[in-house]
Amino acid sequence: MRQDGSLPTRREIVGVALLAGANIVLNRVVPRRYIVPSALASAAGMLFVARLSGVTTDQQGLSLAALPAGIKRGLLVGIPLAAATFAGAFLPSTRSYYRDERVVRASASSALYEIFVRIPLATAASEELMFRSALEAMLRRRRSSLQTLLLSNALFGAWHVFPALDHLSSNPPQRADPSRTTTGKLRLLIAHCCATAVAGLALSFLRRSSGSVVAPMLAHYGVNGGAFGGSWLASNLRTSPQRTGVHPGVGKLRRKLTNTNHAKSAVEP
Repeated sequence: MRQDGSLPTRREIVGVALLAGANIVLNRVVPRRYIVPSALASAAGMLFVARLSGVTTDQQGLSLAALPAGIKRGLLVGIPLAAATFAGAFLPSTRSYYRDERVVRASASSALYEIFVRIPLATAASEELMFRSALEAMLRRRRSSLQTLLLSNALFGAWHVFPALDHLSSNPPQRADPSRTTTGKLRLLIAHCCATAVAGLALSFLRRSSGSVVAPMLAHYGVNGGAFGGSWLASNLRTSPQRTGVHPGVGKLRRKLTNTNHAKSAVEP
């Protein structure tokens, strides 16, 4: 089909409108307990619109034949990324960025849910299906490869405006920094979205080189899962027993034993 970079088609407009609506609903409307089915439903809607546009499963990176290559490349990229983002939570130069009250306050069961359910399904899988699978396949029908990459990942960066705002509001060092004026926060927000768009470009190249959307899914999961796991573990290692969810009885017993030891030390010659 002709790739002239002309005005957007009706299907493209519907796809972008669906993305915008899903972004608002998932970040500002749907309760957190319903986020996984809602995100997967949004991804299914984008895939449906893409199919109506005439794209095939191969063009969306959903071919079973490409699955082994997608898994292999995804793991080769995702595992080192997970290790790097996990380690970043413990480095003095980067750990302040990881500080997030939503993560710190999460119980062990909540953290496991985030790492093994919400992040892989509601973030990695759904976003890759929406952007690297459906949106790029739709745009590629009428646009050049470069136009497709730039447009889809500009939208991917914009998709992360709400998450970036939420991170700023729940990150104590960023919130308390007196130098963070409105202009400074706006610059930080723009930088975050631009960095996300660049990361999206890398995910797009991974999708194209492997032929499967599973590859960027695994890489995406590696980054987010590693960051959450590192942030939660680092925060809980630094906090007191009361903040890490230790049962009150355990804390009372610890204090009693400590007081007993102190009393013994006082009477011993």
